[in-house]
Amino acid sequence: MTKFSFSVIYKHKVKHLKNLRSENKNIKELIEMGKTKEIEPIGNGIVRLVNKSAVTAEDGDKKETIDGKDVFATTTTVNVLSLLTELNVPNHFFLQDSPNSILVIGCNMIPLEVVIRGKIGIKSSYLKRNPEVQPGIIFEDPKVEFFLKDDSRHDPIIVFTKDEWFMHDPKKPISGESCLGKIEPLCTVSEIDEMKKTAKTVFSILEQAWAILDITLEDLKIEFGRSVFWQTKNEIILADVIDNDSWRITKDGEDISKQVFRDGGSPEEVRRVYEIVAELSNQLPKLAKEIKI
Repeated sequence: MTKFSFSVIYKHKVKHLKNLRSENKNIKELIEMGKTKEIEPIGNGIVRLVNKSAVTAEDGDKKETIDGKDVFATTTTVNVLSLLTELNVPNHFFLQDSPNSILVIGCNMIPLEVVIRGKIGIKSSYLKRNPEVQPGIIFEDPKVEFFLKDDSRHDPIIVFTKDEWFMHDPKKPISGESCLGKIEPLCTVSEIDEMKKTAKTVFSILEQAWAILDITLEDLKIEFGRSVFWQTKNEIILADVIDNDSWRITKDGEDISKQVFRDGGSPEEVRRVYEIVAELSNQLPKLAKEIKI
């Protein structure tokens, strides 16, 4: 992992990136368009990540446009990644570029979703794979799962061996019957271990920070990539937005995350919880000194 301080890189590159942004202001080429964001090149290994106002579920089959969601998501992401940067967690964030976009380190993304679970809520997909587990259980050592990003297979969960990766139906207990086949490893064993370690650190930081605000973090989804930026080239770093689509959080037992959308909440209800979380997230960067790593 990177030996230098990511917070130092961030603080010393702001002026350089502002100049770079100005010099390349007419660049409109699109690198990638996702369900909820677009990525545009800036130069020198830096890209612009633009959030959209879409919220999706069920592998993209369920979709709604929520007015202001792009700004709420950006606000939450900036605050979360600023907190992680301050605590020296290697990540792709540099600065906010506009109300709905940020400049980040370009990465060759690893097509895995890494899910960390601290508490198993009654609606958690973990129960489908582990029917013996009772809803409400809290893990002292959070569980980490890896899912292949593949909508056609509904993002199968990966079971690792040293030389092979086996895909399993994410909605069934892991067994020979649930196996969907195997793929060549996308990472080394040590890289998987490092991602797992970082994932647990990120979860711990956010769990503590939200707890200070009387909010419970149940689970969290993040992604990693290999940096193409010269100062971190080929390092595996956290390379994801982290917003209200990324977790299950509750306040006083009530969902205030994307789960409201999954459960059929109205556009107004969904917009309100995203707005509430964005406003609450403004306090997160100020909590760095209260977090134990």
